[in-house]
Amino acid sequence: MKPARKLGKTKRITFIVLVLKSARNRKVRRC
Repeated sequence: MKPARKLGKTKRITFIVLVLKSARNRKVRRC
């Protein structure tokens, strides 16, 4: 197992969380 792979996984998780937050904000603004 390479440490870079683990770092990429955590980065992807944080990215998903940011996307979900932004999506929720967009929905609130729309309504």
